[in-house]
Amino acid sequence: MSERWSIGLGQARETLKRTTQRIVRSAVMPLARKYRADRIFEKRQLQGKWFTDTLDGCVTSKDRNRYGQVFANRGNFATVYPMDTSKRKAGNALRTFCQEFGASDRLTCVGSKEQTGKKTKFMQQVRKNNIDLHVIEPERRNQNPCEGVIREVRRKWFRTMVRSRVPRKFWDYSMRWVCEVMQSLASCRKFDVVLCPYGKVHSHILHNSATSY
Repeated sequence: MSERWSIGLGQARETLKRTTQRIVRSAVMPLARKYRADRIFEKRQLQGKWFTDTLDGCVTSKDRNRYGQVFANRGNFATVYPMDTSKRKAGNALRTFCQEFGASDRLTCVGSKEQTGKKTKFMQQVRKNNIDLHVIEPERRNQNPCEGVIREVRRKWFRTMVRSRVPRKFWDYSMRWVCEVMQSLASCRKFDVVLCPYGKVHSHILHNSATSY
């Protein structure tokens, strides 16, 4: 950079610290490729630490789903992607999460072979999206806060199922709905009154309508 831009080494060093190495398309290409905000060509980067874990639905749903991959952060944001009878579909869940919300800077997961295996789809998505993956120590599940998120989702899901008399076969739809509601709820903490969890992730105010639920 110092030679190509004819600048000093110190200035080049500071430039590298404050900029990214992610490639920006040249303006010679079509105009749509010029802008970094175009999600077709570049995924959004989620700031902060994110966590993921696999949830067991206990029964096979109407759509033949048995497990769910949960993604959460410390800002009370959570989402779940139902999977069929194989936990190896965690890679597909991570791909969908990156397409819908963006790729996280740092992701913490358990060391299961379905996720951290060398040739699994999960690791392929981690490398493709340049995610800094952190694997927790064996028998130290307290290092993954996603466990607490799953307990909270289960608690809200059970109350919703009992109150609405929904069969357990529809647990995947119910948990998706519970997570969407949790994303729209504002925190009750004194100094956390600006945005809901969804708004914090997307950096804008969520349009919340009671008729959507």
